[in-house]
This record gives sequence, structure tokens and C-alpha cells, in this order.
Amino acid sequence: MDFSSICGFRVMFRVNKLIILKVFLMVALTFLVGCSTMPEQIVARDGLAEEPLVSLKAHANRAPDKLTPEFLYLFLTAELAAQRGMYDVALDGYLQAAGQVFDPRIAERATKIALFRKRYQDALKAVSLWLERDSDNLIARRVGAVLAIKEGNGEALLEHMEFVLKADPAGFEETLFELVSSLDSVQEQNNLYKVLEHLLSAYPKKGSIYLAQSLLSLQQGKFQQAKQKVTRALLLQPNWVRAHVIKAQIFVHLGDFQEAERVLQRIIEKRPAMVKLRLLLAQTQINSKDFVAAAKTYQEVLDLHPHDMNSQYALAMIYMQLKEYKQAKSVLLGLVDKPLWGDRSNFNLGRVAALEGDLEQAIGWFDGVLKGDYLFRARISAIELLMDGGFLERSGLRFDEIETVNSSQELRLILLRSQWLSIQSRYSEAFNFLTQSLKKMPDKKEVLYTRALVAEKLDKLAILESDLLNIIDRYPDDADALNALGYTLVDRTERLEEAEIYLTRAIALKGQDAVIIDSYGWLKYRQGLYEQAVSYLQKAYQLEREPEIAGHLVEALWTMGRKQEARGVFEEAMSENPADAYLLQIAHDKEGLSKD
Repeated sequence: MDFSSICGFRVMFRVNKLIILKVFLMVALTFLVGCSTMPEQIVARDGLAEEPLVSLKAHANRAPDKLTPEFLYLFLTAELAAQRGMYDVALDGYLQAAGQVFDPRIAERATKIALFRKRYQDALKAVSLWLERDSDNLIARRVGAVLAIKEGNGEALLEHMEFVLKADPAGFEETLFELVSSLDSVQEQNNLYKVLEHLLSAYPKKGSIYLAQSLLSLQQGKFQQAKQKVTRALLLQPNWVRAHVIKAQIFVHLGDFQEAERVLQRIIEKRPAMVKLRLLLAQTQINSKDFVAAAKTYQEVLDLHPHDMNSQYALAMIYMQLKEYKQAKSVLLGLVDKPLWGDRSNFNLGRVAALEGDLEQAIGWFDGVLKGDYLFRARISAIELLMDGGFLERSGLRFDEIETVNSSQELRLILLRSQWLSIQSRYSEAFNFLTQSLKKMPDKKEVLYTRALVAEKLDKLAILESDLLNIIDRYPDDADALNALGYTLVDRTERLEEAEIYLTRAIALKGQDAVIIDSYGWLKYRQGLYEQAVSYLQKAYQLEREPEIAGHLVEALWTMGRKQEARGVFEEAMSENPADAYLLQIAHDKEGLSKD
């Protein structure tokens, strides 16, 4: 039985005739309009041929293929499996069927499914069959090149690349960059780079090869090599936009933002209508923290495309960075009623109102966020804003309204509720709440650390030490945990030698952290090394004028008899923190410290 008798054949095994009719109708439609049931990645842009899968034609003067019952069974099984999303079953059927007939379409279908399922060995078998049946097919050559890279087969890769270059010189560049984008590992990048070196010996004036090598080098962090290769490409094609963009990216990675901007500005002068170039320039200016220039560039984009909402939103964010809240608000108000932009605009209008000190308006904007990624952030921001404003009762009513969708959000909500309780000195409730939370999130570092701080307020020093040691055992370089344990031992116990071990490690890890420097200075004070103590405490106070740090410095200076200096620090700290309990206690304990 051959292809020419397909319309009249009688099935020689038990298959429902209606199913067969539907399948062959589907095959015909599929190859007229393209396959809609099987995902196609690498060959997506090339589409499918309009010829039916089971061809009525003979190939290359060959006699028509014979349709054996075995082939028909394999083919129909594969088709049904593909339509039902059973791609592994479909692949096995197509592979076996492809070996029985010469028509390349079956091998093509098997190749595409194998690539989609990332079954590369099967894809290699399928594409080999495809090329045996249609060696001039550019899609098959491109797929063969990808698989040769993955196999590390440089000889096959070079053969495929040379074929594409000769057969389709105009499309070679896109093929090359598709290959670069398909790579999954450094080894695959190196495989392609080496073959391109061989290709250059035969085609030394092919700029796309140099540019592909530049991009490969850029991906591996070999920035100087990338720069050399893109320079060669631009010598061959001086006005090549893609090459200029890659060159600008290289300068960004080298930290030379000014040169990156100059590269982009030069090409923009030649191609002023290419908005994408201006967007790249704006991103480069943001990377260099030149927000004024970035705002100007985005405004140029909007002059060309005034309804570009992405650029409008980006401009609003830059205005917020520049603290130009009036301009930011103006842009966001234009987006707040637009689909897809309403929630993020409401959220950021809330941020603007909060920065401007308008609490009620900020809460209103935050409450205007109704769904999506910004919903949780808006609800949390409203609570934090109310807490900062001292509206503890109002903020507390909002906790139960918040729904979390992942563990990260749940963690943040736990920590915020604990903070809300601690602000009110409800330490026992906070401790019990955190203990319950640890049942859901056992050994969660942030929860352990927070419970340790609350435990200190309740004089549960054994639990504090246990929680912090739990963190330190798992995260030996956690400077905050080391500092918290070391400082507690200094301030609340006589275990100064142990404290010094922890604080020495902490200061080695975060030597410019004011809180850690203060802890170390307080250790020296407790050890009676007052000169060293004052040196560390003064440095900490210069870095961060916290009342507790000021109090420690006052204590050390007063003990050394440097009472005038102590009074100066005390008065400065009290003017900034007149109600601080620690400073008031020091004033009570040290007669003559305060003028009052």
C-alpha cells in the first residue's frame, strides 16, 4: 500500500473509523494553519510547511513510500498523543514512524517535540533523520547546530554553520544570535566560541561572527575580550546598531557609564527615531545614578510616544528618586485609572503622600490598591505609616485584613505584628506570638532573632542565648546575631571573656557598623579600659547619633573625670531625644550632669 492509495485504504487493525477521519482532517488543517497543540521553540519563527504531513508526492525521483499497518499505527498513535499533550508518547511514536518513511515532516515533528521536552539525544536522532531526508532544510540545520553545541561536536557544528552561511547569508546573523541565546552553560558558550574562531579563518570579514564572540565573552564576564571583538565588528560595519548597543553594555559592565552614554548618544544622533536606543540610554543613566539625565531622556521618549505608559511610570519613579514629588504625583495621576497601572499608581501615590507628610491621604491611596503584586505591600505600608504616627489602635485593626500568599509575606507580617506589640511594651504577648510563629517557621533566623530581643526585655536570658546561638551555629558570619549575644553578655552578665569572642568576630565582619562599634566600646568600658572605650564610643557616636550610644559615651567620659565633655554630649543628645529613658536615668544617677 502506498501514499497514493491513502484515501481508500481499509484499516487492517481495530481503530474507530471516526477517530481516523478526525485525525486526518486535523493533520490537513494543522499544516495549512500551523500546529497549535505542540509547542515549538527554536523553529517557531520559521513556521511549518503547508504540505500535508503524509505527502502524496514521491521524493527526489524515489518511488512513493509504502504505508504499512505498523507505520499507520505508530503515526496515528503519535498524532493522538500530541493532541492530548502526551508529548513523550508522541515522540516515541514519531521517532519510530520517521524511520519507516522518507517524508521529512515526521522527523521534523519528532525533532520539535524532543526539543520541547529537552530530550536532546532523541532530538539528535530525529534531526539526523530529518537531514537525511532534506539536507538543504535551514531549520533542520539550525536545530542541528544547537544540538551539536550541546554535544560538544565542533565538527558537526562547523558543518551546519558553514551551510547556513552559504545558503542563507542574509539570515546568518539572526541564526547566529539565536544560537547564542539558546546556550545553557559556560561549556556550551566555549564550544560555540571555538567553532566561530575556525569560521573566522575562512570568513575574516564577517562582522556578525566577531559580534557573536563579543556577546559570548560579555556573558562570561570577559569584558576586555568582548570589547576587542565588538571593536573588530564595528570596523567592518561602523553604523551597526546592534554592535553599538553591545559595546555600550560592555562599558556599563566595566563601570565606564560616561563612555556607554557617549556610544549610545552617537548612534541616537544617526537614528533619532529609534526609541529603544533612548530607553537603553535612560537605563544606563539610571545605573550611573544620573537621575536628572534619565528624566530628560524619558521625557524625550514621551515626546516621540506620548502614550507610552511604561516610560511614564519610569519617569514618575525617577521623579520620586529626585524627591520631585509634585511631578511624580502629576504623572501617576495620569496612570491611576488605566488598566494594568491602577494598583501600582495607587501604591506610589500613597508613598508620595507619606513622604509629603499627609498621612490620611496616603492611607487612602494605599487602600485604593485592590489586587495584584502591590496589594500586600500597600496593606503593610498603611500599618507601618499608622504605627509611625502613633495610631496603634487603628494600625492593630488592620492586621487581620491582610492575606499572605507566600512564606516571605507571612514572615514580614509576623515581624511587623511583633514590632507592634513591642512598641506598646506588650513583651509577654510578643514573646508568645513569636514562639507560636516558630512552630510554623521552625528555626527561621529572623523570628529567632526577634524573639531573642523580646526575651531580653523579659529577662529570659537563657532563651535569648539559645536563640542567638541557634542562628550563629547555622550562620557563623551573622554579625548582628554575634553582636546581640556579645552585647547582652557585656551589659547583663559578667561573662566578659565570652562576650569579647563574639564581639571581636562581629567587628571583624562589620567594622563600620555604629551599633557594633558601640558594643565593643561598651565591652572595653566594662573591662575598665576607659581610654579604649572612649575611642570606640566616640567613633560610634560620630557614625550614628543614637541616644544609647550617646549614653554609653557620657558614662565613659564621666567615669574618666572628663565631665565637661560628658555634659556636652549629654546636652546634645537630650536636645534631640528629650524623652529617652536611658538618658534620663543617667541624669538621675549622676549628680551634676544635667543643668536642671
